[in-house]
Amino acid sequence: MEYQKTLEQAISEVVKAAISQALPNVQTRIEPLEKGNKIRGIRELASYLQCSTATAQGLKNRNKIPFYAIGSRLYFYANEIDQALRHSENERH
Repeated sequence: MEYQKTLEQAISEVVKAAISQALPNVQTRIEPLEKGNKIRGIRELASYLQCSTATAQGLKNRNKIPFYAIGSRLYFYANEIDQALRHSENERH
C-alpha cells in the first residue's frame, strides 16, 4: 500500500512537471487566436496592405511584420502590423 501511494505521488509530480513545461508553449499558440482584427494568409495580408502578394510575402520573410504560424496556416493581426510598420517608418526618419 505504501509503495502504491509513493508511486502515485511520483507519477503525479512527473505529470505536473510535464504540464508546467508544456503550458507556456500552449499559451503562446492560443493567445494569438484570441486577438481581434485577424488577417488570414498572405492574400488577405496583401489586400490589407494594398500591395502585391510578393511584397506581403517578402515583408513576412524578412520579419518586418509579426505573424503566427499554426501548422501551415499563417495569421496576422492588423494592430500588430500597423505598429510594426510605424516602428519601421520611424527608424528610417
